[in-house]
Amino acid sequence: MAEVIPFHGIRYNTGKTPDMTAVVTPPYDVIDAAAQQKYYERHPCNVIRLEYGQQYPADDDAANRYTRAADDYRDWLQSGVLIREPEAAIYLQEQSFQVNGGWFHRTGFFARVALEEYATGKIRPHEETLSKPKADRLALLAACQANFSPVFSYYEDTGLALESDFDRIKKAPPQLDLVDDSGVINKVWVITDPAVHQKVAATLKPRPLYIADGHHRYETALNYYRSEKDHCPGAAFIMMYL
Repeated sequence: MAEVIPFHGIRYNTGKTPDMTAVVTPPYDVIDAAAQQKYYERHPCNVIRLEYGQQYPADDDAANRYTRAADDYRDWLQSGVLIREPEAAIYLQEQSFQVNGGWFHRTGFFARVALEEYATGKIRPHEETLSKPKADRLALLAACQANFSPVFSYYEDTGLALESDFDRIKKAPPQLDLVDDSGVINKVWVITDPAVHQKVAATLKPRPLYIADGHHRYETALNYYRSEKDHCPGAAFIMMYL
């Protein structure tokens, strides 16, 4: 059912930002004003400036949080703060965290997923959405033409078809390894092996995806694609964490 493919991700250049904890944030919708200011002060290239920029009294249609995000995104790409993956990739992530004194681990991966209308049943929601958050995300997407945070979805695979591949990959050193503000250990491996890409695509193709978080981002991407598909064919896909 779902079309899941690799993509050329945009990543921070660790040569310019060696301390990755200085530039990451939680999802935008759990960040309050105090946290937003904290991330602004933490590093001049913190992703908060792209994902959830500050608003100012003088903002207008020509200069606002969305135009500033687009300017920063373009500038960071040109200056090498951000770099484009030279090969198409899927990004494997393991998160390790403690609950009641015990350690738990969650494995998922980032990929590009073809947008589908809910009516097809290929991608399934579980909650209602609001117009104001969608208008906000649409303005950001239109200004930057980029996904700065993924939709969080899950799939069912009782046969664990991908586990042996993921376990093998995780034996190698990760490309990214950091502890975030919540104490969660985040490790990311960049997978460029076409054989793994094909296995992921084949494993997920007959399965629906269930949106766990990011309904506003998903529906915004659908709306953007409906209006811009003739000018921006890449908008037919969205970044997901699966």
